[in-house]
Amino acid sequence: MLKYTFISLLFTLSVLASVVKEHRFRIPNQTSTHFIGRAPINRSVKVCDVGSENITECKTLENTLEIAKFITGTRIKVQVRDEPLAEVHKYFFTGLLHVEDLIMCDCGVIYIEAGTFFPLISLKKLDLRRNYIEHIKPGVFNYLLLAELDLSHNKIKIVEADALNHMKNLRQIDLSNNLISTYDPKWFLDAPNLSQLHLENNFVRALPESAFRNLIDLESEINIFFSFNRINFVHPLAFNDMGKTTIEKLYMDHNLLDSWHANWSMNINDLKIAFNNVTCIHGDIAAVIKNNTLQNFAYNPYNCTCLKEIKIIGDGYGLSSQWFMDKYLRCRHDFKPRNAPHRAALRNMQIFSSP
Repeated sequence: MLKYTFISLLFTLSVLASVVKEHRFRIPNQTSTHFIGRAPINRSVKVCDVGSENITECKTLENTLEIAKFITGTRIKVQVRDEPLAEVHKYFFTGLLHVEDLIMCDCGVIYIEAGTFFPLISLKKLDLRRNYIEHIKPGVFNYLLLAELDLSHNKIKIVEADALNHMKNLRQIDLSNNLISTYDPKWFLDAPNLSQLHLENNFVRALPESAFRNLIDLESEINIFFSFNRINFVHPLAFNDMGKTTIEKLYMDHNLLDSWHANWSMNINDLKIAFNNVTCIHGDIAAVIKNNTLQNFAYNPYNCTCLKEIKIIGDGYGLSSQWFMDKYLRCRHDFKPRNAPHRAALRNMQIFSSP
């Protein structure tokens, strides 16, 4: 295990390490090594202070003992980019007790072993953008003390029911730009600090019953983003069981919704349902739009009755939208009252009575 500790330490420093307390450090390209899971080349590693624009001081670490001493005594930020890391195993980060930020982007990661990030007890931010992860299993992220988790721009299709539970410090999670087709209400159990949930640009098709039941009684308001999905169904009880939780922002624009019900918006301050197939907002329209701009509801095929009501309510709140004005005027122009029959025609009409 000690051997793997030094291997992981040398690999981490040889790619990029930066101090986030007072200074940031970088490893010059000529000292970088490219390996995972095999013994490192025994040579010195040069670390340069880049706290300012000009490099003023460089430090050479001669062996793995010095590397271990340096990296375990400093708060650091580790970036690994464009490295061939298809599989990430749990011994990679053994001994890195002071890493607060870990960025592993564009590394071709497909598989992450359960328990990989447990040794990183100081980890606050984990960035795994632009990899090839397809399946999020339990044991990879559970019980981590992360505040931010970025899994965007992967190939994620499946997130198991309890794979994102028990993350007490999690404030922001980004699952956007993936292939997720199902939102599971079992996600985010025991995540009381969650305030940002990003699921834009996926293939989610429905919001199920009690969709946000694990988000009840959060420490703060939450922002939820479902823009650019395929949502065409919202369960009538989708927003039940939310307790006192307030959704500050719920963005459902660019989906396939054909209706919206006012009672779904009871705990939502900023709602966006533009660019859907909504023909009318059912229920108390005034309660839905009073805290929003009309543009949040534009670009839907509303019927003329609904357009008129929205315009009247918007005028009452001092809200305006050129899109709604144009559509309303078109409704008025297209409405042609039936012409009354000519008097001569009335005189010539024959009235037949029933036998």
